Amino acid sequence: MEGWLDFPSGKSHTRQVLFVISRAYQTHGKGSSQYIQTMPIWSNLEITREDFAFMRNHRPGDDGQNADEISSRGYFCAKVTIEQTDKALRILHSGSQKLPQGAVILCPIPTRLP
Repeated sequence: MEGWLDFPSGKSHTRQVLFVISRAYQTHGKGSSQYIQTMPIWSNLEITREDFAFMRNHRPGDDGQNADEISSRGYFCAKVTIEQTDKALRILHSGSQKLPQGAVILCPIPTRLP
């Protein structure tokens, strides 16, 4: 019901956009998971093991000492699908499933952010 109120049929638009990734990390335990955090709109999104490996293999000036943490600060981007209305925006897949493999790419114009 809440989704219908914020994203009514006919008044919302779905499209693919690039979000800048600030960092990636992986967790261990009952099963490992890999995540990215986006900016300037913050989101914590699960990614595939292959996309995490892509980031690890293309670290931008990262010393690579911590295999569980990758600093991006604008070097990597995520291709995500958003749904937007005049008053709301949401990233599809967020919280419900991993982004599809290949969602993590090098940003077209890498930006080194603080």
